[in-house]
Amino acid sequence: MAVRYNSQANNILCSFEGSGSGGVGSLALAAPGCNNNFDIWGVSTRLQYDFTKTLYIGVEVLYVHLDTATQSGGVLHNTQLNPPSNDLFASNQVGAVGATQITDQNVVAVTARIHKDFLP
Repeated sequence: MAVRYNSQANNILCSFEGSGSGGVGSLALAAPGCNNNFDIWGVSTRLQYDFTKTLYIGVEVLYVHLDTATQSGGVLHNTQLNPPSNDLFASNQVGAVGATQITDQNVVAVTARIHKDFLP
């Protein structure tokens, strides 16, 4: 999944976020490196082995990556609200407005399963 803005929309968003010329509408200019486009992609696989007709073992692996939007410094700064404390936000000063940065994220999930049928 991807979210893409044309150059004018990106300029307006960057200007509103404080990483641009401060112009309004068609007069807005983005600072170099400001990019509000982002995407999420993932890949997964599943492996299952049947030992008998009634017993099998399965393993699933899922990897997901989030490429965040960036401002001119290479990160997206949160200047409006303090986010909740979670892994999506890296902060140098907890509770300080503007101190948080939204960074790229990676997630790996592994699930193992053993299944046994007791009734035919």
